[in-house]
Order: sequence, then C-alpha cells, then structure tokens
Amino acid sequence: MHRKCRQLALATVFVSAMTAGGAAVLSGPALATDGYAAAGIAPQRSEPGGSTEIISYPESPSMMTAEQARAEVQSVVDQARAERDRIRAQGRADRDRIRAQARAERDRIRASEWESSGSAGSDPPASYHDGSRTRSEYRSERYRARSVSYGTVRTAPVRYRMSERLSELRMRESARTARVAKRVDERRSRLVERVSGRRERLVKRVEARRSERVRETAYRSRGRFEQRQFKSVRFERRSSLRTR
Repeated sequence: MHRKCRQLALATVFVSAMTAGGAAVLSGPALATDGYAAAGIAPQRSEPGGSTEIISYPESPSMMTAEQARAEVQSVVDQARAERDRIRAQGRADRDRIRAQARAERDRIRASEWESSGSAGSDPPASYHDGSRTRSEYRSERYRARSVSYGTVRTAPVRYRMSERLSELRMRESARTARVAKRVDERRSRLVERVSGRRERLVKRVEARRSERVRETAYRSRGRFEQRQFKSVRFERRSSLRTR
C-alpha cells in the first residue's frame, strides 16, 4: 500500500513538473524512496531519507502575476466601456437624425398648408428646432423680416411683451394685495380680541371697586348711625338722672 502511494506521488510530481514547464529536484535518498517528499509532504522519521529533501518549483511561463491579471481585467473593462459609449453615441446620432427628418417633414407640411390657405404675403410658420437658432434668434429674425417686408417698425412684439408684462405685474400685485389684506385682517382681529379682553377686565375691575366702595360706605354709615344712637341713649339717661 505504501509502495503504491509512493509511486503515485512520484508520477504526479513528475507529470505536473513536465506539463507546467518546471523542474522537481530531489537530493539524497529521497529521490528514489521517499514518495511523501516527492509529493511535497514532510517525510516521517520512520521513512528512509527523512532527514534531507529539497523541493523547488520554478515559476511557469504560462502563469501570470496579480498585476498582469489586474491589467488584463482593466483592459477588458475599458474595451467594454468604449463599446458601450460607441453604441450610445450611435443611438443619439440616430435619434437626432430621425427627429431632424420629422421636423423637416412637419415644416414642409406647414409651409404647404400656409401657401394653400392664401397667406403667401405673410411669414410661413417655419421652425426654429433645426438646431442652428434659438427661439429668441428665430423670433428676432422673423420680426426683422416682417418689418422689412412691410416697412414698419417693430412695435408689435414690444407691445405684446409689454402687455404680457403688465398682466403679469397685475396678477402679482393682486396676489400681493390679497396677502397684505389677509394679514391686516388677521392683525385687526387679534387687536380687537385683545382690546375687548382688556376692556372686559377693566370693566370687571371697576365694578369690583365700585361694589367694594359701596359696601365700605354702607358699613361706615351703619357704624356712624349706631354711634349716634348710642350717644342719644346716654344723653337721655343723663337727662333723666338730672331731672330726678
């Protein structure tokens, strides 16, 4: 059993060394007898040649280092990102091209409808979505062409903008007035509540003082009446004693 294990270990080591391009070097009697040492296992003391063994496997040229593996992975990731960016750019270009074609077709249909409606003297409803002009540039060009064609100054757009501005200012002012009126009403109601509460407290205080004064006056007057009555009784007693 041990002999079979040794032979299998030796065969495995030599086959792996030959296929990987490396070399297995055994020194001492372990080369022929110690299968455990050939297999890379520490030899037992009972085994022959268990004292000396040297096993070395030089690096195979087919194996790559960690840096090389990371570089390979990074290159694959970069290629995938480049492919993704290319596909996205192609999709955006196709989308823009389709939109431009649709807008051109729409402008053509609008121009044909405008001409067929008998409004050839005015400006056709051209589009400003072709990408070469913004909305403001397109409007300024249209108004300039209209003023040149009709020989008039550009008062209509200014008047239109002024009316829009005035309506916006009116709406803003009305909203501000409503907010101010609401705030004033709330403050007035709070002041009225505060004044009414203060008035009620003052009225209660005045009534309490008045009732207290009335009670005090009644008490004092009653005391004086009793005192006068006592004095009259004493005077009557004295007079009766004198007459006797």
